[in-house]
Amino acid sequence: MFTLLKQINLYLWGGPMMILLLGTHIYFTFRLRFVQRKVFRGLRLSVTNISALTTTLAATLGTGNIIGIGTAVYFGGPGSVFWCWITGLAGMATTYAESYLSYRYKDRKHHVGGPMILLKDVLQKKQLAVLYAAAICCAAFCIGGMTQSNAITLIASSITDISPSVIGILIVILTGLAILRNVTFIESVCGKLVPAMGFFFLGGCFLLLIQGHDFLIPALTAIGKGAFSFQSFGSGVLGYAVSRAIRYGVARGLYTNEAGLGTAGIIAAGSHIRDAHNENVSPETKALVSMCATFFDTVILCAVTGIAITIFLLQYPDAISHMQSGQITLATFSTLPFFGVEIMYISTIAFALATLIGYNTIQYNTIIIFPFLSHE
Repeated sequence: MFTLLKQINLYLWGGPMMILLLGTHIYFTFRLRFVQRKVFRGLRLSVTNISALTTTLAATLGTGNIIGIGTAVYFGGPGSVFWCWITGLAGMATTYAESYLSYRYKDRKHHVGGPMILLKDVLQKKQLAVLYAAAICCAAFCIGGMTQSNAITLIASSITDISPSVIGILIVILTGLAILRNVTFIESVCGKLVPAMGFFFLGGCFLLLIQGHDFLIPALTAIGKGAFSFQSFGSGVLGYAVSRAIRYGVARGLYTNEAGLGTAGIIAAGSHIRDAHNENVSPETKALVSMCATFFDTVILCAVTGIAITIFLLQYPDAISHMQSGQITLATFSTLPFFGVEIMYISTIAFALATLIGYNTIQYNTIIIFPFLSHE
């Protein structure tokens, strides 16, 4: 079974899925006349609508932003950082589109929205609506649950004497307490946790950039050349074709920001935010705030992390041949003179925990509407 799933994964991410999603990003970029240019307006709106932004970020920020970008560089070379960045930049348009439509056509009675509501009420595709709702619940359980909780368990059990089973129980209790409260409580938690952990991790990345400032320009050059040509890190890496850089960079960009998955739209429709006059905000405002989540997630966070990792590999070109793909980010942070490993561990646990909590909003908003999708 595992072999079959692995083969399906390799086939989908080897071409079809990337062409479909990246093609959608490009389509919406042109269809919306490069809506990415409004990112600064979105950033200003995000200041007054921070709960919507942080809840969206909570669902998308996870181990993929920390460990995943290292995996992309490991397999796809430094050029993968460029393609990850391009994917995030283009994906901002898709996030805008799905958030705009989800909020505009939300179910006002149940105060939820998303692709399942669009499929049922706008496109009159009730069966597809039910199928999507079931699929997104499974995705929330696997992507937002199993992957992130496993990351927390592995790290916590490696640095403490606590049993993995006990750690798993503690994770269930923490996330369960969030579920038993309400969406407003989840938004409140995310509003405090996400900015703190984001600045904490970015602070570590900028320390790495300052520490390796002599290699900053060569790293940017390596990323640019690696995106369109063969690139090598000496004896540690044999060389990367542009196809591998695109394959891993695009795949990582699509995975980290989830643009096109529909999660941003579900959160945008279900978040409780109002403007300065205590009135519901416009669909455009919601969409711009959600778009900024993709901007932070991939365009900034993954790009800065990728540059820091590239600097590390330029400084220690032989290091990559002695480690596995999941260890490269940790090895990069371990070069800091103080608290490098601690920053990595704390950030990974915090990012994973925020994803668990953020995905509860998605599960909650999907599950409560599920019984109504096939009726009415």
